[in-house]
Amino acid sequence: MNSSRILAICGSILIFLALIGLIFSDQIQTTFNQTAQPQIIDTPPSQDFISEIETDLNCQIKVRVTTTVENQDIMQNDYFIPTNFNPATSECQEYMLKLVSPSQNFLVFEDLDNDGGDTLIKSWSLQDHQVRQIGSVAPDSVIDMTFLPEDVLAILHGKNLSRGMQTIRLYDLNQIEKPFVNLELTDDTQHYYYIASQADQLSVFGPEGIKGAPIQSWPLTEIMSQFNDI
Repeated sequence: MNSSRILAICGSILIFLALIGLIFSDQIQTTFNQTAQPQIIDTPPSQDFISEIETDLNCQIKVRVTTTVENQDIMQNDYFIPTNFNPATSECQEYMLKLVSPSQNFLVFEDLDNDGGDTLIKSWSLQDHQVRQIGSVAPDSVIDMTFLPEDVLAILHGKNLSRGMQTIRLYDLNQIEKPFVNLELTDDTQHYYYIASQADQLSVFGPEGIKGAPIQSWPLTEIMSQFNDI
């Protein structure tokens, strides 16, 4: 083997070793950069919701708000909402109607005006922890309440359970400034006791309760479209 042949082989080996060195150096630099730079961790989104409501002996409503992160409860706060019911004469714990909306962002409850006479419907918002008057059903009484999808509240009210003297009123809690919608109860010979949202309908029932046959029903699509038309 002549000297030129040997030199060519040695040159090829040196070039090969240099290439390996460059590749190895790049890998080390990449690894160093990855470990040296601070790691940015996304904070898991937290969610607040109304998890519990209870009326105490003083006719106050306790609202428990739970905060979760990644579906794990991490904090609970209690808020107390006074009402105008008289604890000495009102059995608030048993008879005061109150509901939490499907989104768990609103509490709705019945109350009295400052004089203790007219029946009011009020809401408490998770967003700002404020109580707002939704409306008055005076001189009627609230008979039953239920929620429809999208936090639409349905109230059955009337002069107690008198035949032909009852009405269903609907409020959109997300757009409380909108006028309410009335649903007509067509059979004035009936006693209406309960309302419920089930099977894509809002139905009203008699004294046998929601397990019995409904007296009258409205498709939810028809009801929701009325709010869009306002």
